[in-house]
Amino acid sequence: MSFPYPCARPLVGRLPFFSLQSLESTRAKTIGTASGVSIRGMAPCVDVPLHAVNAGMSPGVKRGGSVNIVTHSLTLLVPAVLIGMHIGLFPYVGAFFLRFVLFFDKIVALSLLPILFIVFGIDEWSKIMLMVIGVAPTMILDTYQMVKAVPREQVVKAFTLGANNIDVAYRVVLKQILPQVINSLRLNLKPLVLFLFAGEMIASTDGLAYRIAIMRRHMGMDIIIPYLLWVALLLYSVDLALRLLNKRLHPWY
Repeated sequence: MSFPYPCARPLVGRLPFFSLQSLESTRAKTIGTASGVSIRGMAPCVDVPLHAVNAGMSPGVKRGGSVNIVTHSLTLLVPAVLIGMHIGLFPYVGAFFLRFVLFFDKIVALSLLPILFIVFGIDEWSKIMLMVIGVAPTMILDTYQMVKAVPREQVVKAFTLGANNIDVAYRVVLKQILPQVINSLRLNLKPLVLFLFAGEMIASTDGLAYRIAIMRRHMGMDIIIPYLLWVALLLYSVDLALRLLNKRLHPWY
């Protein structure tokens, strides 16, 4: 069923944002009046100046430290997709890896954080490994289920036409599950950043989450909210890029 008023669709889509801003402003005004705190500090309005963000950011953040960590983590998730595909397609690989991945997926990633700090230190690599360990088992099992959903007849037909194992894996199965893999990666963007923030808040001297924790002590909402909006904009941009890539590569999906 389509939306009955196409011209009003953009306005309707913006109503939740306006409602949230109105509620937050009302809440801040009520708390500020009761406690005598400046409304600007409790909940900055839409016209928050950009220099409020620049004042709290160090050159390391401006160069994209957190962005680089997320990019490296996404890159390291590619082998997880390939492992999941091989587990679902080849019986010997599945017999060797599947039970281990099922068990490892049940381990809470944050419980491994002290071990990662000991092995990798408190630099970027400990956060990257935390993000990969937290999301990779889910990606492996998700890809495994996608491969199992591919009709068995197509695999048998490919072998009948003379394809080998590599041809079936990368030219038949991977091309069918790739749109779903990209969507699964989109849905795992927030858990990735969640693990990054957890690592930065526990042990870090830099990063967006570290600055949010510092500003929380001073109730610096005029700094915290722009940081949150910056992270949301970053994730929305990556999600939009993946959606456009999926639409460009797989218009039939």
